[in-house]
Formats: sequence, C-alpha cells, structure tokens
Amino acid sequence: PTYQPTNLPTYQPINLPTYQPTNLLTY
Repeated sequence: PTYQPTNLPTYQPINLPTYQPTNLLTY
C-alpha cells in the first residue's frame, strides 16, 4: 500500500503536470 507502481497518484510517469520531460520550459 505504500509503494504501488501500478497506480500511484503521487508520481505518475504517464501524466504528470509537475515534471514533464516532453515539454519543459525551465530546463
């Protein structure tokens, strides 16, 4: 329940508005 690689709302590599490696204006 602590670390769930299938469904984790904290870090989602598919759709994450905080860090987007596809479109990043800062770096």
